[in-house]
Amino acid sequence: MAIKIEQSAGIPVTIAGLEFEFDLSDDHIKSLVNLDNIVNRKVSELDFSEFEDEIDEITEEKLDDGLKKTAVILKLSFDEILGKGSFEKIYKKVPSTVQLSIILAKLNSALEQELEELGEKAGKKQSEKAQSYLKAKKAKK
Repeated sequence: MAIKIEQSAGIPVTIAGLEFEFDLSDDHIKSLVNLDNIVNRKVSELDFSEFEDEIDEITEEKLDDGLKKTAVILKLSFDEILGKGSFEKIYKKVPSTVQLSIILAKLNSALEQELEELGEKAGKKQSEKAQSYLKAKKAKK
């Protein structure tokens, strides 16, 4: 008898026709816990005070600076979630920080749902195994 178990080490993700894999390793999951801290630290380092002016006073230079700062945050997030270099690949296909922000929100929501489903499936399988074990143990008595 041969036992063959095929299990992916990640969740396939497609964005703008590009293929990525969300790493399910323990180390990667742990690093995501720190992602909020990393992003918050980077955001605190960026100076957004110039954008508190009236909207009429926003210059092209200030707008460019704001877009660059947004891109930094998006880069940190995409590269941590999907792997180093993923932001650059996606940005080449979707050169809009507004659109990438929307994509990131959708990605986070979809991954959260997928991880919940994986957890539920694992819990159900463990419960089924326990029930099977208990039935087998009772049958032996």
